[in-house]
Amino acid sequence: MTEYKITKLKDLLNIPVDRVDDCLDELKDGLKLMHAQMAAFEIPVSDAVFDSFTWKDDGAKDMTSNAHFSCGGVVQVKVDRND
Repeated sequence: MTEYKITKLKDLLNIPVDRVDDCLDELKDGLKLMHAQMAAFEIPVSDAVFDSFTWKDDGAKDMTSNAHFSCGGVVQVKVDRND
């Protein structure tokens, strides 16, 4: 399994061209999950922290999202995207 740390758009070029669709599908679903978490906790977009993400090219259709709060709390949501 290979991991790709994405901290700037240029980092996406490190992903092999035949794996880009899978990465972007997971990023898309991750963004939707972030919006749901922010809505649930009433966090405005202006307060969101989204500096980077790590994509694991493992063929699994699952993801983990961590929401960090200023009080030090963390909410972790795991999603299984398998049919």
